[in-house]
Amino acid sequence: MRKRDSRFVERTTFVRERIGAGVPVAQIARDLARRCGTAILYTSFWEFAVKLLAESRKPNEEVRFETEPAQQAQRNWADFGEIVEDGGRRALSLFVMVLGYSWHTFACLTTSMDEAALQRAHEDASPISAARRTRFSARTCAR
Repeated sequence: MRKRDSRFVERTTFVRERIGAGVPVAQIARDLARRCGTAILYTSFWEFAVKLLAESRKPNEEVRFETEPAQQAQRNWADFGEIVEDGGRRALSLFVMVLGYSWHTFACLTTSMDEAALQRAHEDASPISAARRTRFSARTCAR
């Protein structure tokens, strides 16, 4: 048994254009009712429009790219608990840097997230010093 086409099929182009313009489905139904001069049952229109909506929201293709050495890196800070130092508790932070070309990963622990600690961590993770270390490095940054 063949399924009957929706009565909105002839309006597919109009509906697809409006969805593409970001117009909500309820508004498209109202606009279509005004154009046709007839009442439109929202649930039947929604069943038709949701298929077109799914078509318009197809995920973009993922594009991977590589950069030349020393051109790109991802850096992150994270809270890493607490340590007892000099008789007091101090927050412990983790600095991680992944180089875009080689995927060399550098990590260091520090008790400070100030500008000086950030600069030291960047210097320690630089590609020049990274060439002397293994693929993954983990150490405590100087304070």
